[in-house]
Amino acid sequence: GVDALAAHLKQQHGHAWVVGGTQLQSAFIEKKLLDSLEIYEMPVFLGDGIALFPASKHPAYALQAMSAELIAEKVIKKVYYF
Repeated sequence: GVDALAAHLKQQHGHAWVVGGTQLQSAFIEKKLLDSLEIYEMPVFLGDGIALFPASKHPAYALQAMSAELIAEKVIKKVYYF
């Protein structure tokens, strides 16, 4: 599961960059296995789609904004720490 994967990554590499969809990120967030979160905003209106953070039974998480960066005048990268 997610706990075993996180333990393996930490033991082998000390840190890891996890890229995934809402189910993967939610599992890591709920188990408090992330130190930071990078969110990339692309200014495109899709009309519908998958929520970035689906509804959860868990309490709200306080994040500390660390940086924001404009990439190629099209994407905004935001970094938050838990």
